[in-house]
Amino acid sequence: MGFHREHAVALVLFGLGATVGTGRAALAAERLVPSQFSTIQAAINASANGDVVIVANGTYTGSGNENISFGGKQITVRSAAGPTGCFIGPGSTTTEARAFVFDAGEDAGSVLKGFTIRHFAPSESGGAVSCDGAGPRIVDCRFIGNEGVSSGGAVACMNAAYPTFVGCTFTGNVCFGSGGIGGGAISASQGCALLISTCEFVGNQSRGSGQIPTSGGAIAVSSGRMIVVDCKFLENTVATSGSLAGAGGAIYITPATKC
Repeated sequence: MGFHREHAVALVLFGLGATVGTGRAALAAERLVPSQFSTIQAAINASANGDVVIVANGTYTGSGNENISFGGKQITVRSAAGPTGCFIGPGSTTTEARAFVFDAGEDAGSVLKGFTIRHFAPSESGGAVSCDGAGPRIVDCRFIGNEGVSSGGAVACMNAAYPTFVGCTFTGNVCFGSGGIGGGAISASQGCALLISTCEFVGNQSRGSGQIPTSGGAIAVSSGRMIVVDCKFLENTVATSGSLAGAGGAIYITPATKC
């Protein structure tokens, strides 16, 4: 009798597990932009954990397509056909915007994939993306011609952020020095942990401003940890003479950084 009771309990638990698993899968949904939702932010707002926002080819600007927040959700936001046909840029009347802001505890379950993000230039760090205490996974994105002030021409990470970049390209992004650490493409400070894999950094610049130099033509890290795997660096630059001379044409790290 004891054997039969244990067997019955196992079957009941198995059945409950299957039901719960099926229910979760059934709740996942695809949110389509722009056919169902006019903006990327609107699609994210309607999403729950596990959902996928799919963005059709086109150029997305203006309200709802800049300063985009995942709101801490574990979702995937991806283009329908890769970064060559899907662009995010600043609106004509909004100069202080960037594309994405990760500051609500996003982790590796929050995935951004397959966009070209270009020409953002807010008067703050992180021209295209700000990552504050969060750890999103950014895959197959192209960052082109973005500008940041003091740190992070394309991406600025701070407050123990821990993002992962896979298969991304950073081209022609610029950081203008104003008291920050620099990083023409990516900056990290305040105990961040970066994983950068199979990415390319081409023609990024860290420029000083006034009498303040900056460093790291492509990447600058002032503390924390960084792992760089199978990446390419080409023609990234910092100022090399005068009062604005910086250090690290490709990568600049302080002694407090572990690699």
